[in-house]
Amino acid sequence: MKNIRRGFTLIELMVCIGILAIVTSIAAPSFSQQIKNHKFNNETRDVLTLMGEARAQAISLKKDVKVHFSKKLTDQNNATNFYWSAQNAQITHVDHIEFDMLGQIKQRPPNGCIAITHKSDTRFSQVLTVNVLGSLNAAQENATC
Repeated sequence: MKNIRRGFTLIELMVCIGILAIVTSIAAPSFSQQIKNHKFNNETRDVLTLMGEARAQAISLKKDVKVHFSKKLTDQNNATNFYWSAQNAQITHVDHIEFDMLGQIKQRPPNGCIAITHKSDTRFSQVLTVNVLGSLNAAQENATC
């Protein structure tokens, strides 16, 4: 009579778990970097969307509308003031953008651009260009203002 053993030995299981641990440790930092980059890009798109909404609101109401880039706890969006806040991104050197009733920018930011940087990782930055007529151009990664 033959002794038939089915299954894996403890050594074989330990080797497989070790290989799996090595592969996971190599892939984890890259994956977390991708998640951080994705969150930052989403917040940058939020700025573009909010500024487009504010410009459309200014045209439809025929009133000046501001987009503020810093938000306090008491600030709330209303018909003529939009507030942007983000967990991972920040805008420096520009406090707000104001659209007039024609959708044009009342005071253009320095160099016609808005720099968005990551709060904790300086490798992530994007630049939005704004022309006098109020149109926005898509973000350019790692560009300077």
